[in-house]
Amino acid sequence: MNCELGNHILPEGWHNWNKKEAESTSFYAEYNNSGNGSQTNNRVAWSHILNQEDAKKYSPENILGDWISDYLK
Repeated sequence: MNCELGNHILPEGWHNWNKKEAESTSFYAEYNNSGNGSQTNNRVAWSHILNQEDAKKYSPENILGDWISDYLK
């Protein structure tokens, strides 16, 4: 999210690490990236492009819970 992606990012954007089951057990998503590797029109079919509303759900607090506030003290 909000990253600059260079030429080293392939057009498909994601790799399942040769684990087909990862496509259904992991959530591959991106939002508001920039740079040469950020074009999403050739991403793998099982990845997601988040909209602004969905991206708000992925805050450090929502992902890391109390750990982040304890860590930042």
